[in-house]
Amino acid sequence: MQIKVETRFKTDYDQIWNNVKSVIPKLPNNYVEIINRGYDVIDHLFTDGLLFVGLNPAFKTNPGSSFNNSIDKYPYFKPFPEISKKCGFNGDFSVLDILAVRCTAQSTIRDAINKNSDFKEFCQSQFDVFKKMVCAARPKVIVVCNAYAREWMKNRNFNKNAFDFYDFDENIGTYRIKDSNLDLDRTPVLFTSMLTGQRALDKGSLERLEWQIKHISIIDGRRM
Repeated sequence: MQIKVETRFKTDYDQIWNNVKSVIPKLPNNYVEIINRGYDVIDHLFTDGLLFVGLNPAFKTNPGSSFNNSIDKYPYFKPFPEISKKCGFNGDFSVLDILAVRCTAQSTIRDAINKNSDFKEFCQSQFDVFKKMVCAARPKVIVVCNAYAREWMKNRNFNKNAFDFYDFDENIGTYRIKDSNLDLDRTPVLFTSMLTGQRALDKGSLERLEWQIKHISIIDGRRM
């Protein structure tokens, strides 16, 4: 089943951007510039499929909030359908960013979060909506393709609302979410690096990732 993100979650994002206006006078100009670009969110999710998680969308177009349905034209997304097909998901994959702020340099986002509590709270609100979307999608396997995104997902010392996890599952070689109230209990999460760009996985590491997704699917009883 496909979920239209704009229909379900536009109100959440609009409220976040409206709320942050109250602290904008206290923020440095470069943080305000990022906020004023608006949000960018992929406009659809598939339920019960494979979910790829990134950190935030790049800023490549004019400012203005949007729900993006043209992911095919960006090189960043190219590996996702290929991995999905190889791993038996038949194109049922989704892509979500933890944050919706539009900024190409991850270091800029990290710096703003580390140095300014108001900006971090602004990003925390975005994570909370991301978490709601993951729950709505109920993915069979989650692949987190960014080291800083791992901190948001797993480190409660950094992110107070991060997911809870069981101890490392030796049978599948990764962690599972521990949160029965969110319908995600025991959902496997693979933490890896970027799948495109200069720091992308090498071919051997990508093949191992694909093998692991297949292996998890078999153990968890997904029909291949």
